[in-house]
Amino acid sequence: MPFPKILVVTESGPVVGYGHSVRSGHLAAVLDAATGVDVHQSEPWDLVVLDVMRPDLWLFGRETVDWRKLAVIVGAGWTISEEVGAAADLVVYQTAFPVDDYGLSLAGPDFLILDPRYAAKSPPGDAGAVVWFGAGIDADWMERVILSLLDTAVPVSFPARTPEWDPGWHGALYHHHRRCAVHVGSVGMTTYEAAAAGCVPITVARSLDHDATGHQLDRIGICDHFGRATEIDPEVFASVVAELLRTDEVKRKRDVGIRTIDGLGVFRVAEELWRLATKGD
Repeated sequence: MPFPKILVVTESGPVVGYGHSVRSGHLAAVLDAATGVDVHQSEPWDLVVLDVMRPDLWLFGRETVDWRKLAVIVGAGWTISEEVGAAADLVVYQTAFPVDDYGLSLAGPDFLILDPRYAAKSPPGDAGAVVWFGAGIDADWMERVILSLLDTAVPVSFPARTPEWDPGWHGALYHHHRRCAVHVGSVGMTTYEAAAAGCVPITVARSLDHDATGHQLDRIGICDHFGRATEIDPEVFASVVAELLRTDEVKRKRDVGIRTIDGLGVFRVAEELWRLATKGD
């Protein structure tokens, strides 16, 4: 049987963030996919995997490619339109909670698409805080948080950023998650990765949907979430981080994160996609 032709479509940038392209990169690596391919070919793709902020625009608002099967990946806190749900053969939600939605769907911590290295469990670290905010958080607000953390004498790490498609920067974040006690940042895929490593996420959100996700994760004990960044004083936020590091709360939430997110989701999703791509019409 010939290998199925699978196309993964994604995007990244200062507005949409980097979670789409990072998790799609992990997924493509597990699927052993090539990059930079010509998406237009004489035969339909066996499967198109779509991980973009507005899948309806890609599907219905521009020239598209031909496919036999379609899978849509939906980010934390996001939903999709009925039209996209009807077009998709599989919907993969990046959430720690079950989703009752369109047809065949995957959701919950077992299907979070993380760097495969997070599946390897090791003793959690205790070397202070790693600071990593995603797109959409005001730069001046972030700087005030960092300066305030330094004033509290909390050991702080700042992974170096490199261009998005260079995996080096994300590899650096992985190593910081392994050695630090907490991750100070914004709600997104790095929240799940930190929790899987036992590095407790202490988060703010850039938007209402991410804020709702953060509060949900806080209620089940995975992170400490403090609302939207625009609604909290950065100096107060930093002081709360320093105080949390002096309590047993970090250890309790660390254990919950490790138990809840095993880091194997990328392999489970890849298996389901492979099954879908090789399934007859």
